Amino acid sequence: MNINSFIKDLGFKKSLKILANILISIYTLVFIYFFAVGPVDSSFLGIRIRVQDLVNPLLILSFAVALRIAVAITWNKKRIFDIIILSLSSVMALGAMEVLIRARYPEEMQPIQYIYNETVSNRDNDRGPYTEGPAKPGVTRIMVQGDSVTWGMGVRDWKDLYPNKLLEELNRDSATYDMQVWAVPGMQVDFHAKVLAHSGRQTAPDIIVYQWYVNDVEIWAGRPDQAKNPPVWQKFWTHPYLIGRSLLYRFVESRMATLLYQDGVSYARYMEEEVVPGKRNWWYFEQEFHKWATYANSIAKRTIMMTFPSLPYKGEYPFAKVTNSVIALTRPHMMKIPVAYLPKREGVEERGLGGVFEEARVARRGVAGPGHIAFGPYMPMPEGGHKAVFNAMLLGPAQQEAKVALLEIASGEGKNILASMVLKGGDFGSPGQWKSFPLSFNVEGGMAEDVEFRIEWFGQADMAVDTIDVAVDYRIEVVNPMEELNTFNTHATLFDAHPNARAHGVMAQALARQILRQP
Repeated sequence: MNINSFIKDLGFKKSLKILANILISIYTLVFIYFFAVGPVDSSFLGIRIRVQDLVNPLLILSFAVALRIAVAITWNKKRIFDIIILSLSSVMALGAMEVLIRARYPEEMQPIQYIYNETVSNRDNDRGPYTEGPAKPGVTRIMVQGDSVTWGMGVRDWKDLYPNKLLEELNRDSATYDMQVWAVPGMQVDFHAKVLAHSGRQTAPDIIVYQWYVNDVEIWAGRPDQAKNPPVWQKFWTHPYLIGRSLLYRFVESRMATLLYQDGVSYARYMEEEVVPGKRNWWYFEQEFHKWATYANSIAKRTIMMTFPSLPYKGEYPFAKVTNSVIALTRPHMMKIPVAYLPKREGVEERGLGGVFEEARVARRGVAGPGHIAFGPYMPMPEGGHKAVFNAMLLGPAQQEAKVALLEIASGEGKNILASMVLKGGDFGSPGQWKSFPLSFNVEGGMAEDVEFRIEWFGQADMAVDTIDVAVDYRIEVVNPMEELNTFNTHATLFDAHPNARAHGVMAQALARQILRQP
């Protein structure tokens, strides 16, 4: 007997009863597992099921119970009154829930009336303290940079935001600190670097505070577009109508979107797999981070980065990998510049050569002509001594004295040669093996704005270049209030995950402790 004939013999109604019983049993087991172990995270047929609290499975359990009640009714003409009563009761119940949720969250159906800092003449910085002109003698100036978190999206009064609370805490005994806040919703580290390059020296801060959030790494537009493949319920014509008129629908819809999503459009998975060292997305972020950090170090005595987490979460933090990778940038390390992503006049990109990045820049005789196979990225470097390491290999035999390539480090629009080296065939060793070629160089007379690394290929032997590694030390202090913030509801409103006033207070306290601690 096949499954179709079995269902037919069993009857449609009895099949629904069995399905409802199965759903109820499964979610009963999920409840038990959740209480005993913790969050549930598994995939089935391309759909990931996540249980991070008891509200999400309750939605499915409620559906299963409703289905079980519905099929228990004898559907005949004598039961028409029961159907009417059931329908009216359902409508009244939904209406009552709509009224209750609106009474509990009245601010959700009307926009927040924000209170601005009216004393600020610069309207781009009117949601935080802003002191114009040079700092007074004996006063430490703090420059705060951030996005919508620092701007205070979801918090009505600017005085409740962490920059103002931080300033109040630092000036509790005496007015020894002032502050300028540069916060624009949606802005990322490349914008903050431009602010420092344009206004940093004029502001002349002693301390720079940069508020970092997960989406700050999205310099390159490679983020998955969830709008291309929305959940099923969002495709119905009723969705845009209800989302703007029913608070209950918005609540249920947000819970369902959290509970069910396709692996292909998971933002957490995208961050886990695509925004990591060795990927193109990461390089675009890292070079902008380098610009910001280099400008910050040339302007201020201290630089602090505060990481704001995506909350709430249970178990392992879903964005721990990208957060830890960003924190690692604040420590001394070798910044790996992917040669395959630099400008060129000759050469092609090839995969599978075993380098650090997915692709390497390759120059082969008969395919490419002599010329520069890489130059750029025109990055700022602080005054002092530096070290760069070019990683290259021969792809075939070469004569010992054959000139293969010229390595150069330059600044001043390429006119100021800081270091150079000619690579000969005998310098590489055996073909097919990566070899490192270090070059030391000095930057004099202040920060260099446009340092570039050039590789000129002479066409005498096939070669590949993977990365140019540059030693950097940004001396950045890190404040990570993640554990403190995950102990309470930090959301500004029911549907706004921006931090509320209490969360801003926690961030202010964490920053105050770090600032008052001598580096």
